[in-house]
Amino acid sequence: MQKNRILSVRLSNIKNVEEGYAEFPEKRKINNGDLEDNSAGILGFYGPNGSGKTTVVDAFQLLKEFSLDRPLYSLGEEQKRIKSSFDYLLTLGKEKGSVEFEFLIFAKETPYKVNYSFDIVRNGSFVSIAAEHLLVSRFYPEAKTPFKYPFAPLDVDFSNNMIAHLYDGVKHRGSTKTVLPSQGTTEYDTMLRLSTVKGICIVRGTSFVFSNENIQYLRQHSNADVRAVGEVLRELKQQLGYRLFVFPGVLVARSRLGESAQFGICYDPKNKEEVHGLFYRFDKPFLIPENLLFAYEQTIDGVNRFISSFVDGFELGLEIKEKQVSSNGSASLRINIYRFVNGEQLPLSQESAGLKQLINLAMGFVYVYGDSCGWLVVDELDAGVFEMLWADIIEAQSKEGKGQILFTAHNLAPLECISPSSIVFTTSNPRNRYVTFSGITKKTNNLRHLYLRALRLGWEGDDLSNGFDRQDIGAALWDANQINCRNDSGAEA
Repeated sequence: MQKNRILSVRLSNIKNVEEGYAEFPEKRKINNGDLEDNSAGILGFYGPNGSGKTTVVDAFQLLKEFSLDRPLYSLGEEQKRIKSSFDYLLTLGKEKGSVEFEFLIFAKETPYKVNYSFDIVRNGSFVSIAAEHLLVSRFYPEAKTPFKYPFAPLDVDFSNNMIAHLYDGVKHRGSTKTVLPSQGTTEYDTMLRLSTVKGICIVRGTSFVFSNENIQYLRQHSNADVRAVGEVLRELKQQLGYRLFVFPGVLVARSRLGESAQFGICYDPKNKEEVHGLFYRFDKPFLIPENLLFAYEQTIDGVNRFISSFVDGFELGLEIKEKQVSSNGSASLRINIYRFVNGEQLPLSQESAGLKQLINLAMGFVYVYGDSCGWLVVDELDAGVFEMLWADIIEAQSKEGKGQILFTAHNLAPLECISPSSIVFTTSNPRNRYVTFSGITKKTNNLRHLYLRALRLGWEGDDLSNGFDRQDIGAALWDANQINCRNDSGAEA
């Protein structure tokens, strides 16, 4: 069965991670040519606050933005850039950073290994994209090294609007003289068009590699190898845009304020196709396009089937309040989503934070459980959720799930029920943020106990804690209390 896979992620000078590398447990088998591994893809990040867990989720969120051609830069008056969260992505005090991802991607039933990375640099008070890099290798099942690199790298330098040369599958080194196309030729017109696209990408902060124009150029090239790179890139763009779901911490916060993002992977009976996306849900009546009513109904049905397995009598309901038709003829519905309890409608705002979290993620769990190409990345996956329930869900995914889940968490119960190779621990060392315990087997060792022991007594590698001491915490509480207990004259109250 074809299974697109995330293999690894590497961060350099990204927020509080100067250096950090983590990989899914199936990467080693894939590197050795075993593409039939049916084990679930789970990678969990555990560690103290401020140790780089959320940064991994931020990297995947940014990758998804790239794949969807969403701008990272906002322009204000006189086309001046407005400072955004992207400008805080680079580690403070550093001038350059990078993020690198590695994937297994099937394009036209052929497996490829794909390395995609981007570099960012500091320009005054702003941060900008400096470069993008793409490296694709084809799978050779009979070779000693199953993945080889027959394709030239695709490198994009954002320091200049013009592209250096049309990608033709040849390795063009900096010292190599490139013969530019003659004016009036099709190649020259193509170079001008792609250079214009690149200039727009620089201004808007979008990806040139994932741009539709670049992918179209590659897929229509006369060289078969270049066309293959184009097909791989097209599949990766589809995978990231429509099969990768990222649930950052900000969505958790929004759910507590009355707005939630509900994962939805639904079948449209009218157009006979799947609809993937996030469907926003509010704790009061809200408008949706009429053609998406089926998606909300199917999503609610899936949520009810999943959550009712551990919450007796759980049932969400959908009520159509009214229909509205705009001046251009498009129809909208004002709907209300509520919990149905003993014949009464209970607003979702009255639910606990933990149950809201489970409602938000329910269809994400359903998706990666049944779809081998489903990817779910979640920050604070266990927020407000009972520890043993959380462990049961993760264990079910690890035993029978088909897709991949990358999560950050604090509850330690899953450490007792999934493979040690699926767990990454964050350290207090920003130059080596992510580590795994080697030589640990689930049968002979309790990973939870080993982790707690390492937190208290130290570990052979980098410190897994932030170096705090209970007495230090007590002293700090006492000092803070003394400040608050003084009157305006400075004397103790």
